[in-house]
Order: sequence, then structure tokens, then C-alpha cells
Amino acid sequence: MSRHMVSKKELKELYARLKDIGLDAPFITQNQIEVEEKKGKKLYYIGKIPIALESPEFYPTVELLDAIKPGFKNITIDNGAVPRILGGAKLFAQGIVEMDMEIKMDDTVFIRGLDGKYVAVGKASLDAIKIMETRKGPAAEILLRGGQESI
Repeated sequence: MSRHMVSKKELKELYARLKDIGLDAPFITQNQIEVEEKKGKKLYYIGKIPIALESPEFYPTVELLDAIKPGFKNITIDNGAVPRILGGAKLFAQGIVEMDMEIKMDDTVFIRGLDGKYVAVGKASLDAIKIMETRKGPAAEILLRGGQESI
């Protein structure tokens, strides 16, 4: 396992990858970013706070989502669904209170509780319109849960 400061080139690449998924976090370029590498995975940090995971796909962490509060691809879940998601379950449509209706199948989605705190990053199983019409079955596969950012 190695942890080191990212180069200016790596910092630009990290910022570009976040912009590619629609996340604008200009404070990233103003901070020293470290990366920890292990077994082909990379975890990026500002201080002790994890901000992104590459394993091999690239995902923002819930800590970064809480910091920037994206206004798109959000799914809000009820209080009963939060512990299930954090415990390892998929997101089912029955637990959804509200979602961005522009979400398409296979989009990366940002899952938050009713309190607005992000709990997970997932991949949509269906288009938002279909999920909200049927209101049953799996809605998203969970890719990264809050508190599980480690390599």
C-alpha cells in the first residue's frame, strides 16, 4: 500500500473525471490531494476525508457528495431504507421518496436520506420514469456505501 500526494497532472485528471460525471468541485484544485493505492484500487483524500474511489470504475464518495450537494441524479430514500442500504442491500423502488426524473438506466446515482445526507452511490437499474411508475423491484445496485471507503 502506498500513499502519496498527487501531481499537478493527476490533480487535473481527477478534476476532469469529476466534471465528466457532472460534479463541479473547484475546491479540489485548491487543496493538496493524496492518493492511496492498493491492489489496483485508488482512494483519493483531502486530508483524512476520502473524496473519490477508483476500483476500477470511478466514483465520488458520500463525503464529497455531502460537500458539494449535486442538484441532479439524486434519489431520496425513506428512513427505513437507509439502514438497509448501509447494511448491504440493493435499493428497491418501495424505499424511494423522490428521484431525479432524468435518471436513465445504468446512470451513476447519488442516494440520500430524508435529512439530505448522502448514504450511497449506485447504478440505476431502470429509467426513473419506469421505477416511479411501477414502484416495485430493484431500483439501483449499490456501488459504494457511506463509511465503506477503504481499499
